[in-house]
Amino acid sequence: THILMEKRQADDIWRNLYQFPLFESDKPVKTEEIVNAVKRKAEKTALEVKFDRIRKFYPKPVVHKLSHRNLITDFWIIPLVTKPLTAIDWQQASRLAVPALIHNFILKFKE
Repeated sequence: THILMEKRQADDIWRNLYQFPLFESDKPVKTEEIVNAVKRKAEKTALEVKFDRIRKFYPKPVVHKLSHRNLITDFWIIPLVTKPLTAIDWQQASRLAVPALIHNFILKFKE
């Protein structure tokens, strides 16, 4: 299994840490919104997505407490038809500098 990671460029506490491609929202997100966001990204990047297999990893959101707020996070599994050249394996991902929220997910997913 391979994954996509990107270096966070935003000027915040996670700057220069790695993350999964993300979709941020200030309200709960429905599956159809994720599918539409993935379609837009796929069109721009020529990724071939197995749309019928998109699913949440956990049934409920993960709550991650920061000093100034709580992050309510859903992790989505978005299978691709072919492996992109930029995809990395889990061993490589576990060596990247990532926020604790993503580190914990990587450990859980590898189980």
